[in-house]
Amino acid sequence: MQKILIVNSNIKQCTILKKTIKNAFPNWKLEIVHCYSDGKILVTESLQNNDYFTLFLLDKNLTMIQKDYSGYELADYIRKYPTYFTTPMLFFATTSEDSLYALTKYHCYNYILKPYTPEQILGEIQQMLYTKVLKRDSLEIRDTNRIVHTISHDDILYFTSNAPHVLTIVTKYNSFSSREYTIDGFLQKL
Repeated sequence: MQKILIVNSNIKQCTILKKTIKNAFPNWKLEIVHCYSDGKILVTESLQNNDYFTLFLLDKNLTMIQKDYSGYELADYIRKYPTYFTTPMLFFATTSEDSLYALTKYHCYNYILKPYTPEQILGEIQQMLYTKVLKRDSLEIRDTNRIVHTISHDDILYFTSNAPHVLTIVTKYNSFSSREYTIDGFLQKL
């Protein structure tokens, strides 16, 4: 399951983002805040609780309420933690110059120029899933014939070890054996 932090001071845009993502991915957890300080608090709490965000959607322009900072300052704060150094960021920007800055300075995955459509948001997220920048809730396991199986956590019915160094995994759709993991190693992988 993905956990996404959306930081955008525009409430209407947040509503569109939330509806778009929830319709496509109903099991994903979304946290939405409207300013730098609230975003910083959620990032800090996620690190303290070991409940990490898997994607950040940041607006470059946050409001100046209570001397708020821009999305760039929040990106600086996020990137200073090793846990979040490679976590994908998607910026919403008003100019292509802003976008280039975000790409080079924060190594963000991409940017979307405003105004944007729900299809653009989903397209970027789908591309992150396809290219495995955004990790899926699945495992890739090589069977004893060296064939790689991609299985969802939810599809696993059970697994057992029938022989030394052979793990049999039974899913809703098939079963196969692998020499990659012990039972303990597979449990850690899950």
